[in-house]
Amino acid sequence: MGAQTVRGMRVKYDVGNDVLYCFFGEPEEAVSFEVADGVLLRVDPNDETRVVGFTVLDLRRRSLEQQGFDIPFETENLKSVA
Repeated sequence: MGAQTVRGMRVKYDVGNDVLYCFFGEPEEAVSFEVADGVLLRVDPNDETRVVGFTVLDLRRRSLEQQGFDIPFETENLKSVA
């Protein structure tokens, strides 16, 4: 599937790696923080309060095992993974 825009959010799913990428606006440089197991919050490297997107690893597995999952957007006490 190619990237799609949904109300200002671009969504791309990488089938081969089972990864969902979501961007608010155009993709841009970011720092990633793991906010839940396999869920990465992407923030502006110059302003970590500005969320620019998120990435979900193992989306297919998650959708089979769970009815849904939350993506926390709080930026306090985040652990950098990038």
